[in-house]
Amino acid sequence: MLTGFILLIIFSSLFVLQMKKQHAERNVVILFFSLAGIITGLWFVFDSLVVSFL
Repeated sequence: MLTGFILLIIFSSLFVLQMKKQHAERNVVILFFSLAGIITGLWFVFDSLVVSFL
């Protein structure tokens, strides 16, 4: 679960920093990987919660 929270914090901050830039200066690759990291972090947190309740 801690790994999921760490991934969420790191990639959410990367995503927010990229979205604060002007449209022409945004890096699409960083946006894509930050969204993928956010989804992975959420998956880790959700998976650990489901396993703990079983």
